[in-house]
Amino acid sequence: MEEKDMTTPFADYLGSKMIDSNVDQPLTTWRDNVDGNGNGSLLKARGNATIRSEENREGVVKKLIIDEGDQYNLWIFDFKIKFRYESVTHGETWACALNQCTLANTDWDEIHPAGTVIATFNSVPSRNLELKLDVYVDPDSDDRPGKFIQERVASKFRDPIALATEDFTGLVIDRLVIQFHEPKYNRFTLE
Repeated sequence: MEEKDMTTPFADYLGSKMIDSNVDQPLTTWRDNVDGNGNGSLLKARGNATIRSEENREGVVKKLIIDEGDQYNLWIFDFKIKFRYESVTHGETWACALNQCTLANTDWDEIHPAGTVIATFNSVPSRNLELKLDVYVDPDSDDRPGKFIQERVASKFRDPIALATEDFTGLVIDRLVIQFHEPKYNRFTLE
């Protein structure tokens, strides 16, 4: 049996796949205030986010080569990597009468929330890999209309992180968890 430290190769590979990667949420209904008769309003938003840099990494990734003939490997993960993202969002109010909705107002355009995405990888021998994604928006960022970038856009980084990890290791990620974290109060969350 041979043990290889794969921490740097894995982190470098993941970084190469994630830096400048982009996720997008097309225009979608964020809040629906339409009654049973089709009257009211819709708040719609769209956004996209791009990972700009890796902030730090910690932990270890090991590959145990059990049997070279059968190419049986065991991966051991206790690793965390933090990426910084930038984003842009746009929001509109749509007025609805009898289920016919029309654009009434552009509520905001070109708002740029920024934040971090932390991917934590853990593995337990005899089980597959687990990935937990923690999504943060900077306290001084305006994430209108109430966590849109955090919940609908930046959380989509889960899939490219998972796919890059599966591609590098050949493992299947068993469990995916996303956690959203509240920024401290700021002038945007108090309005």
